[in-house]
Amino acid sequence: MEVFIPTGEHSQEIALNELLKCDAVIFLISPYYGSTIDSCVYKEKCKADCGMKTGTEKISYTWCEYRFTLAEEKPHMVYIIDETWPSKDGAAILWKFRNEIEEKEFCSEIKKDEVERIVKDFVLNVLDWYSQNQDQLKKF
Repeated sequence: MEVFIPTGEHSQEIALNELLKCDAVIFLISPYYGSTIDSCVYKEKCKADCGMKTGTEKISYTWCEYRFTLAEEKPHMVYIIDETWPSKDGAAILWKFRNEIEEKEFCSEIKKDEVERIVKDFVLNVLDWYSQNQDQLKKF
């Protein structure tokens, strides 16, 4: 988000357009839910099965980016930041997001300072993804 230059486009559109340019994605999920999107501005272009399109749910930008990444079949890795998480009663939407992720894939728990581990995992995954001949990585 730090590199986004204000252009008048909606933040969701900018974020998802940037994701389309990515060969692979790394998600760091922390106990801070983030901003919720008021309404989806990417309905026509998004392949994700998401209640934002119908107005039946509101999710955070990160959750939207996660679902979009899955729908686009982008190679990705997800890490859960090992910090104190709020109670499930006090942060139900945050836990709903985390549960959705953990139901779909394996997520490593990491400490904030484990950047080297993420880099090593990423290198191994790139080799793995490339050997599986995933279409998205042909030009990587």
